[in-house]
Amino acid sequence: MSEVLVATGGHLQRTPGENLPDTATTRRVVRIEHFEAPFALGDEEGAAYRRRFATLFADDARSRRGGLGRVTHVTNALGEQYALKTLIVPGEQSDGEKDLGSDRSRREEVLRAAFRREYESQRALANLRGFPRIYGFGEADGLPAIIMEWVEGITLADAQRALAVDDAGRLSPLTVARIGAELFELVSRLSLVGEGLVHRDLSPANIMIRTSRHTLAEQRASGSFELCLIDFGSSAEVGTEGGSFTRSHATVRHATADYAPPEMLSNDIAAVAELRRSSAIDVYAAASVLCELLDGRPPFAEVEDDANAGVVSPYRLKTEHAPARPCSAHRATGSLRDTISLEGETALVVGPLALERELSPDSDELRRALALVDDQLADILLSCLSVDQRRRPPAAAVRDELILFCERYGENVRRALAGENLTPCMTGTPWLATEPMFCAPRVVRLLGHVIPALVWGVVGVSTAWLVGSGHIATTAIALLCLMAPGIVALVARGRSSDARALRRGSIALLVATVAAACAMLLLPGQEARWPGLLAAFFAMGSASWCSLVIDYACAYVPALVRETRRQLPAAESGLVARIP
Repeated sequence: MSEVLVATGGHLQRTPGENLPDTATTRRVVRIEHFEAPFALGDEEGAAYRRRFATLFADDARSRRGGLGRVTHVTNALGEQYALKTLIVPGEQSDGEKDLGSDRSRREEVLRAAFRREYESQRALANLRGFPRIYGFGEADGLPAIIMEWVEGITLADAQRALAVDDAGRLSPLTVARIGAELFELVSRLSLVGEGLVHRDLSPANIMIRTSRHTLAEQRASGSFELCLIDFGSSAEVGTEGGSFTRSHATVRHATADYAPPEMLSNDIAAVAELRRSSAIDVYAAASVLCELLDGRPPFAEVEDDANAGVVSPYRLKTEHAPARPCSAHRATGSLRDTISLEGETALVVGPLALERELSPDSDELRRALALVDDQLADILLSCLSVDQRRRPPAAAVRDELILFCERYGENVRRALAGENLTPCMTGTPWLATEPMFCAPRVVRLLGHVIPALVWGVVGVSTAWLVGSGHIATTAIALLCLMAPGIVALVARGRSSDARALRRGSIALLVATVAAACAMLLLPGQEARWPGLLAAFFAMGSASWCSLVIDYACAYVPALVRETRRQLPAAESGLVARIP
């Protein structure tokens, strides 16, 4: 008679297999062999650490398929909870994986190598927020196994159903932007490990929202979501393919077609191996996920329906057609009042504005204003769906734009209702990473820095030489006084190029220039030269300020021009007719 391990009333006991109580939770005993800790330990510490994972009790009722393996909830003798991911052997491969060859031993060898690389990728990320902790690697029943954190939470696919504000599965645009800001933050953190990692299979099933500390409803109310990326079976290091699983075989595995970029959907592409180790893959996939949250459907679902894509490959679909523009809940809903009542944060923004302008919650004017602001979010996401990798913005830039969208949402709704141009959320900064090296904007920006720098250097050195009159110490002090204001301005501005940064840099430049000029005039024998010194300070200050302005202009002038072209509600004569 077989025996299984049963948890009853908080205690573990062996029970005959035919007589299991209905209330019992069956636990399978798993022995972990050849265990490796993810970090170096001394002999005694290592032995104690290994004992924690030598015997685990698996709850097969809480298991799921995850990339290359199956993830099962396990506990140890101390009651600690973990996730045990074991490799799925070749005999259990799905139909989409039968192209690995007829040699079963070869297939298993390749799978084991890919599984080990997944462990190494997750181990490198384990100390960063937003990724599961890793506890070790070993074998369970002769198969490779990863012991990692059991992430208490739900997948984004399940969360979408819980957070939806309409029957189509659309989320509030503000909620989409807040989830998106955290998602792109995690994507940007992948670059912090070595030369960087690429996940290569971002999808709602591989993005989790932790609920161990705060419920999903609490996170929506606070506007702060605790995301966690899982399933790194398709990950690769940036810049090195290293004989990866996807390169060893003709078919690309684990690239979910609805969210994957074109370069992950076909092997018949020039330099495909190089393209597949770019972080731009994750930018495309993350934006596709957010498009689905905003619109209720992936970005190419509507195009696929129109093209009857049963005979059109996902690669051709994404290279021959433009993605459908996401339609937000505010534009699509039949009852704006009911939709806003489910949004919480949006209701707090819209309510006072509607009262101030004496608008009904179902008014067309309010609907058009919200739809106009939502278009800013659609623009941010669509900019990531370029077929050309080089034209996709960096993850950090998208994160910053999504944060700006949230910060300026209330102000922009007010401006839209007033018929004014919206405050930009997208900046022109990403073109620095997407435009060719010798394009006109880059040349203009380069000249805008080089010419002021030449003026700054020539005036500073020549003036300091004249002031010093051959004395090295005096010349050095004069040069420091002349150049300090420009350096202080750059430090005060920081890495940002927005209006606030320009204002900070300009004020710092003015204050530092006045202080440096006063200090220069205190040098002995400079009273007769003060007109020339003031002219030198003016020339160098102007050169420094030009550099600040050119950065602001390159970042924000394109955004301002874009907003002037955006159709304001008062001019949107055909918008109401297009609402479903």
